[in-house]
Amino acid sequence: MMIWRFRRLIAAYGADPARWPPGQRGRAAALLARSARACTLLAEAQAFDALLMADAKPPADEQLAAAIIARSTARPQERSLAAVPARAIGVDWSLARLWPQALGLAAAAVIGFVVGWTDLLPADFGGGDTIDLADILDAGIDDNGSPL
Repeated sequence: MMIWRFRRLIAAYGADPARWPPGQRGRAAALLARSARACTLLAEAQAFDALLMADAKPPADEQLAAAIIARSTARPQERSLAAVPARAIGVDWSLARLWPQALGLAAAAVIGFVVGWTDLLPADFGGGDTIDLADILDAGIDDNGSPL
C-alpha cells in the first residue's frame, strides 16, 4: 500500500483499524510496520478521532424517540404542493405587486433609447465612430489580402 492510499483509507474510515475494509487491513498493517510517516499519520488521525469523540453525546433512548414521534404525528401536517389541485394554486398578477418591476424595466428601456438616440457615449468609447463588423472579423485585411 502506498502512503497516499493509506491517507485516503484513514480519511474515509477513521483511525480505528476495525472500521477499515478487511482487504485493506493487512496491507495497512504492513505499511505501518515499515513506514514512520504512516505511523505519524495514524497517530494524527487517532488524536483527531479522540477530539471528535470527546464531545460525543449518548444516543437518545427509545422512550424519548417514541415521545418525539408521537408529538410530531399528533399535530396536523402541512399538505405538500403535489396534493393541492392545480386550480387551487393562484398566481398573483396584480398591479400592486408588479409595478416596481415594471417601472424599473420601463426606466431601463427609456435610458437605453435616449443613450442610443442622442449618442451620449464619449468618442473614445466608440460613440462617434461607426464600427463595421466585417472589419473586426477580417482583422484589418482588405479584399486583396493585404493589411489595411
